Amino acid sequence: FLLIVDKETEYLANFNTKARTSPVQLVKEFITATGRSPRYLRVDGANEFVSDEMKALCVERGIVLQVVVAYNHTMQARVEAAIGYVKQHSRISLLRANASTRWWPDATTDFVLKKNFLWYSQEANGKFSTAHQRIQSSFAGTRASVSLPFGCHVTSTIPREHRLVVNGSFGDRFIEGIFLHADQATPGIW
Repeated sequence: FLLIVDKETEYLANFNTKARTSPVQLVKEFITATGRSPRYLRVDGANEFVSDEMKALCVERGIVLQVVVAYNHTMQARVEAAIGYVKQHSRISLLRANASTRWWPDATTDFVLKKNFLWYSQEANGKFSTAHQRIQSSFAGTRASVSLPFGCHVTSTIPREHRLVVNGSFGDRFIEGIFLHADQATPGIW
């Protein structure tokens, strides 16, 4: 997965990818979701981060591309530390939910949303705020939809007109499942 850390707000954005592909589209998605274009983009020297396409995006958006030594974890301390605790919490979520690694992308997304939405830090003026409040992203969830434990049993009612309802008067009008993560575009959950 690709993890983007906004240094100013401590906001995390994760992108679950199956292969090492060009991160340009993912950076564009981050900019669209947050409404903020970074001033600096610090990357290691991996080929996908120093491609002509990435350089063109940086020139177009006025982003300074800072290339550090490839695969040197100490040069990327902030993001490497974030990757470490995201992976640690995702593993724990999967273990506690007794879920297989098939759900790894959902556990990762769930933790990142929880971290952004629920973890408070104190600013210099003494005010407490979350990364979500500081960056004001386009996330549409609520505190209630984010604070459910990963993998917990969820029951939801469905309207009579729904295609899954066989008999609107006497049939079951609910659906069961497990909580994976809050939907980032609507107040719903997955």
